[in-house]
Amino acid sequence: MLAGGKIRSKTKTRTTIRLKDGSVLNGHVYCSQDERLSDLLNDDKQFLPFETMDGEIIFVTKDAMSQVAPKEKIGLENAYLDPHDILNLPKDAPLEKIKEAYHAKVRAFHPDRLTALELPDEIISYATDIMARVNDAYQRLLKQAESQD
Repeated sequence: MLAGGKIRSKTKTRTTIRLKDGSVLNGHVYCSQDERLSDLLNDDKQFLPFETMDGEIIFVTKDAMSQVAPKEKIGLENAYLDPHDILNLPKDAPLEKIKEAYHAKVRAFHPDRLTALELPDEIISYATDIMARVNDAYQRLLKQAESQD
């Protein structure tokens, strides 16, 4: 990540990888700002670092992959915001409040709802980015709640 003493910014790209054995991995890969996913897949490295949806970093052998599909990009500067902050919740919020906050955000920012209002594409794109963060925050909080049970 260091180039000439400076930290290079990376982009977190949500990706689905289908393996040759038929299994599917959903998670994220990280590309430099000047790098495309295809560059990352075609470099001379044998393994692809991959972050699963629950935040675990694994290394996937590139020749085990049969299909790779990017889903969305999230700038790293926003990728690790506290999920409680995203949903505007206290750290000790119970599961019921987490669900209520999530559904309120969905009602407010869902791109389909905004498309129906015939809002400009830039606003729809912004809402899509917000929903990606809201969905990620909700999934992380659900995982935390499951691990506490």
